[in-house]
Amino acid sequence: MTIAYNQDGIQLWHGEVLDCLRNMDSDSFHGCLCDPPYGLNFMGKQWDHGVPSVEVWSEVLRVLKPGAMLMAFGGTRTHHRLACAIEDAGFELRDCMMWLYGSGFPKSHNISKGIDKQAGAEREVLGVKNVGLGNKRGDGFNHAGTESGVPVTGPATDDAKTWDGYGTALKPAWEPVILAMKPIDGTFAENALKHGVAGMNIAEGRIPGEPWTFGVQTDLRGGGYGSKRPSEGDIFRKNVEGGQDGRWPANLILDDESAEALDDQAGVRSSGKMKAGTVRKNRAGFTGNMPTHVAVDTPGDSGGASRFFYCAKADRSERNAGLKGKEKRSLNWSSGEQSPGTFQSEGTDRTSENFHPTVKPIDLCRYLAALTLPPATGQPRKLLVPYSGSGSEILGAYRAGWDKITGIEKDGEYIHDIAIHRIKHETKQGKMF
Repeated sequence: MTIAYNQDGIQLWHGEVLDCLRNMDSDSFHGCLCDPPYGLNFMGKQWDHGVPSVEVWSEVLRVLKPGAMLMAFGGTRTHHRLACAIEDAGFELRDCMMWLYGSGFPKSHNISKGIDKQAGAEREVLGVKNVGLGNKRGDGFNHAGTESGVPVTGPATDDAKTWDGYGTALKPAWEPVILAMKPIDGTFAENALKHGVAGMNIAEGRIPGEPWTFGVQTDLRGGGYGSKRPSEGDIFRKNVEGGQDGRWPANLILDDESAEALDDQAGVRSSGKMKAGTVRKNRAGFTGNMPTHVAVDTPGDSGGASRFFYCAKADRSERNAGLKGKEKRSLNWSSGEQSPGTFQSEGTDRTSENFHPTVKPIDLCRYLAALTLPPATGQPRKLLVPYSGSGSEILGAYRAGWDKITGIEKDGEYIHDIAIHRIKHETKQGKMF
């Protein structure tokens, strides 16, 4: 167990997560963001043999301040075990976020092919299917300009014909993010003042939109609709250029591809606009008029359904940023007859300077880190990143404005060959908040 990097507010520990945590002070971190093992034995990697134990999460709980939030990525097949372990350690489960993406590749076994293979039968080659990444032109070339494709075969035996079209897995299109909290000390207000952490940074997580000012509502019906009776001139919410404007953050996050697919299906929709003087009647079970008339025009907008959710931008070049000149390694992503992810097609370069198999988009990590960032109070805001891998969560937290970030990773190759170089490249750019 050693400290492999310690510059620019970023500290990177090399060692087993549990051992490193046991050497950290109690109640010392304001939050935790991590991408732990999913327990899927991904690519046969030993580190993915199971989800972290209750013992690990108990140590995470100990080093966090009361009220600190934990965000942990999980797998769709095993996040229930992850959630149980986190809860059994003493955390309060607050939510389960969903990150939707369009780039997943189905890692499925073709049952028909399996039957033919077992029978020793040779399948007929019917043609070649072009599957180059981003090949929307249909010209048989992938995004790198190289010819690509895989043979399409037909079943040879009668049993294989019966089972033609059957597989063993669906296309992966989302990952859960468990949101949990260390129990607060008193009320949220008391916890905030005593420990410098409470709740989430809703203002920072708002979904950007057109600047607008919410109209004044007057004459709010008393005695049953609401406990507060606003007076003339009350402003419910104001969004101004450069201010904390936008929609309330949701527990759903999209990438560009899933956002485009959602908008294609939903079409253009308008919402929210009401003209001054509008009277809303018989809504939500009330017998009289709903809170009166609207004194001025209320805002409205139109567009695709994705405008209600945050869209994390995935920059393909960021994976290898800072690794120029490093030796490229084979990713060896074997799953059935093709490779998943961004290297699935035949003829595509399956090597990369960043050979970590599960690199998260930095913008996604930045957004999650920003949601849990407490306000500046004069004391450094410290984030814990166990299972830091190639460093994406660390980079995202740095961009979000965390003052001190501590990562833990047991694989020396990920630390020295990838993470440290990416961190050095990022810190040279300066903080981006």
